[in-house]
Amino acid sequence: MPRKRAPGAGRKPAGPISGKLSNFSTRITNETRIALEAQAGASGQSISQVAERMIRLGLETVAERERSNPTQALAFFIAELAEGCSVNLGDTDFPWNKDWFVFDALAYAIQLLLQRLRPSDSALSQHLEGLDELDREWLESPKEWAKYVFKAHWDEAMNTGRKSQWAVPFRELPLPKKLADPAANELYESYSELLRREYRLERFRREFNLKAQYPRQSEGEDQ
Repeated sequence: MPRKRAPGAGRKPAGPISGKLSNFSTRITNETRIALEAQAGASGQSISQVAERMIRLGLETVAERERSNPTQALAFFIAELAEGCSVNLGDTDFPWNKDWFVFDALAYAIQLLLQRLRPSDSALSQHLEGLDELDREWLESPKEWAKYVFKAHWDEAMNTGRKSQWAVPFRELPLPKKLADPAANELYESYSELLRREYRLERFRREFNLKAQYPRQSEGEDQ
């Protein structure tokens, strides 16, 4: 009589997700199957690992959307304005990111939106009155704070002026691998989060034809 396999026993998971004990069977489209296989091949993980990761991501996204998040709400409305300000004349499209007329229209529309959303009070300004002048250097005015925040984010996007820079482009970075030692998993999660953020910055640069500066590339170009 064949022995029954213990729950969780069998092949080691081909990816970071372990402890799978529940079965889940469903039919999917060919397009979804092809996309899963492509993702699995690129990441070196099994299709089941990729599928569960995508399901988790989808559930987390739905949960995030149900939370109160004014930043996401603002991003949604600005996206609506961007689509609305883009112009179509006959067979020709004039998107906001490729035409200065439409871009300036969007900038003014966003300005109108922010004027209507501007809070009537500022607890921060009252709190700053009790601070030493050196402690509120960057918060001297909304304009100074905006310049400081913008420069920090722009430097991150362009990989310039940061204390910690990527030496090579995002696409050349090694994929994270979850280690067997549980104590090392925190490093894995931190590195994975850094890669996810760099991926979003790479998308931003690609959409606007921006080129980041990488020290190692610069050295190679000088030779």
